[in-house]
Amino acid sequence: MNGEHKVEYLWTSDEMKEIYGVMADWNDKGIKNPDGADTSDGDYAYQNMMNDVSYVFSAKEQVGDADYVAGIFSDSWGFDVVAIPVQEYNYVQNSWGAGGNGVSSTCENPEEAILFIEALTTGTDLGKEIYNTVVFGLEGEHYTKDASDPDRIETLEYTGSQGGTDTTYAGLKWILGNSFYAYKNQAVKDGQFENIKKYNEAPETQSSDHNGLVISTANVSTQLEQIKAVKDEFYGSLSKGTYGVAGWEAKYDEFLAKLEQAGLQDVIDDFQGQVDAWLAANGK
Repeated sequence: MNGEHKVEYLWTSDEMKEIYGVMADWNDKGIKNPDGADTSDGDYAYQNMMNDVSYVFSAKEQVGDADYVAGIFSDSWGFDVVAIPVQEYNYVQNSWGAGGNGVSSTCENPEEAILFIEALTTGTDLGKEIYNTVVFGLEGEHYTKDASDPDRIETLEYTGSQGGTDTTYAGLKWILGNSFYAYKNQAVKDGQFENIKKYNEAPETQSSDHNGLVISTANVSTQLEQIKAVKDEFYGSLSKGTYGVAGWEAKYDEFLAKLEQAGLQDVIDDFQGQVDAWLAANGK
């Protein structure tokens, strides 16, 4: 974070420890869901934000300054939201490089496949039509067009920016091609794409030094399985404040002890070695 190249475990970072303390305090004050560890983060971050008792903390990624981001979520959720940035500068991180298209060596028609990928990314009128068909489906069946705006639609089975497994059709627009060519559905504010483009191209925006780095887990696969089991045991209750102010730190210390037994330091050392070697090899 903020220019460092130090490997750490997210769930024991200083930022997460601060969150555990805040959630314990909220638990004692009765301002969070009383179901504790049984509460689903996803449910309370999206469709249940207006319940009498809500999960009031949500870690969300969005592009823009604090006022702009607060405005987006305030409009989406129907009440005032405070956005708190966790970076000191605009940042294009490594995890955002999760998508991409390619042609397999066994493809029967590789040249045609490349032309199809090109159509999804190059922005011709036909390419944009193909892209939006792949992402949103069929007009009249999966969405309707806005008569006053050729780039705006209303998706019929979901109101978020993208559909999920519970819809009859939905494509991930950020994987399938150039998402700047996507229609704007009811979840996308006017100017949102332009804002993202502005930050993408701003001279002060920084890309992660780790873009292109691929970590191998081969040497520590056993430790990672054990660490996941420990995380599954403790994270839900810690992040929801179940133990209250009086008890959460003792439970956090137990979490740390079990992570050490599971081999967390082995994983950190192995990953740090890979990061350092990659940075040196790539002149970072």
